[in-house]
Amino acid sequence: MMESLLAANKLDAHYVKGMCEYFYFDNHFLGLHHLRLASKGDHKEAKYLYGVLLMALGMIEKGK
Repeated sequence: MMESLLAANKLDAHYVKGMCEYFYFDNHFLGLHHLRLASKGDHKEAKYLYGVLLMALGMIEKGK
């Protein structure tokens, strides 16, 4: 089901997938990718989390 939601570009699916990949599976690259997609689509929580993670990784200006 998740794969079909991602294929349909559902923002909530990208947000959940990003959270799982980043925090649970320790795959930061893929997690940030999905969080970026959700934040570009105007998902409020994804936009906040993506910015905070970028700042934590030292990309302060990009995270703002």
